[in-house]
Amino acid sequence: MQNILVKSCAEMTIQTIVNEIGDGYFSVLIDTPHDTLMLDRISVIVRFLNRQGQVIERLLGVEHTSVDTGPLMKVSLDGLLACHGLSISKLRGQGYNVTSNMREEFDELKSIILKENPHAYYIHCFASQLQLVVVSVARNNKVVCGFFCYVDKIVKAMGDSCRAKDEMLQEQYGKIKKIVKSDTLPEIGMYPKNVLVGPAAHTRWGSYCTTLLNLLTMWDEVLDALVNMYDNGIYPEQGSIPSDMIEQMESFEFVFVLHLMMHVLISTKDLSYLLEHKGKCIMNSLELIAPVKNTLQDLKENQWVDLLEEVKSFCVLKSIPVPSMDDRIPVRGYSRRRGLFVTCYQQYYVETFTALIDLVTCDINNRFSKTSMDLLRCIACFDPDGSSKFDNDVLLSLADLYSADFSMTDREMLKEQLHMFIISVRNTSDFSSCNDLATLSLKMVQTETH
Repeated sequence: MQNILVKSCAEMTIQTIVNEIGDGYFSVLIDTPHDTLMLDRISVIVRFLNRQGQVIERLLGVEHTSVDTGPLMKVSLDGLLACHGLSISKLRGQGYNVTSNMREEFDELKSIILKENPHAYYIHCFASQLQLVVVSVARNNKVVCGFFCYVDKIVKAMGDSCRAKDEMLQEQYGKIKKIVKSDTLPEIGMYPKNVLVGPAAHTRWGSYCTTLLNLLTMWDEVLDALVNMYDNGIYPEQGSIPSDMIEQMESFEFVFVLHLMMHVLISTKDLSYLLEHKGKCIMNSLELIAPVKNTLQDLKENQWVDLLEEVKSFCVLKSIPVPSMDDRIPVRGYSRRRGLFVTCYQQYYVETFTALIDLVTCDINNRFSKTSMDLLRCIACFDPDGSSKFDNDVLLSLADLYSADFSMTDREMLKEQLHMFIISVRNTSDFSSCNDLATLSLKMVQTETH
């Protein structure tokens, strides 16, 4: 009986959502929810304007996908939309909040949708903090993935050790609590102590970068804590052996990836922060995208030698063996019995340094294509906080991007209508309370200026 009641309520709720959309346009945000059964599913959230001008986001449904491929996910999406009387032809935007292991499949789905409906433009999902995206992309590199697996174990071990009852370890563990949060960091190498200082909303961005920076600045304390845990038989969780973590930390590979990731995360820091503020900082975000790409390109082309010297200096300071780049080491993932070897240069420069930067750069290019940036630039012109940046020509180009929705007559009339609109906004008090695009949309409907 309860299941029937829940199902009936869900159907009525979804029907209400569909009725609100009506024959209007909408966009979709697709995610991959995780459950204890580890089933392959995609959740579909619709975003639209209701008749009152309110921006509405609602979960439309969760679809099971037996195989994660772009075409099959498209079939699942089509089925869900058709079931509720919605059509891909009315789609005017698509976004994805995806994990690294699903990136290719969603890129394929995005392309299939655009081929069917060229006006369903892709926009970066602002719910995805860019630093989390960077780390997620970086994990596609096997060396970097292994590094983060051990970072996760080390941080977990430090958190568990802070709760230990052994009094003789309490002083040490008090210091280790800073591994997760600290705003008083000493300078070390290229990383200034104020690199992570920011407003409270900045906390989520700092999760990875703060942890890695603190790991660098509190290196000795972390190692001492791991040694104490090993000596006292403290094992935080199954599979987390302190001696293994010590061995990993005191390897050239771990130190190399640690410094490399710090460079990459700091390069994308400001852009990540601005993107989290969505509409309020769109123009500033757009202005940073090119510099971020240039910084990553410069890191790839000109900073290898400096990075290597930085890593070597740290290793010498911490008594960690430094291999020659000409040394031969077994190919990762293969037994020595296979006789497959590569040089350290191949391993660290080609397969890690260059490959990682290419992965991150490629993802940023995909997220911020020319069309996406043009759309964001147009949207930024509507920002009430930046009405001085209102640009008729830029907004007219928005009509060109959505050519199916504007006839030639509409476009001719639009220029004068936009001119009248901005005069109205600047000279009446009706819009003075608008502080973002959502409230602007609502006020336009209320004042019948839409």
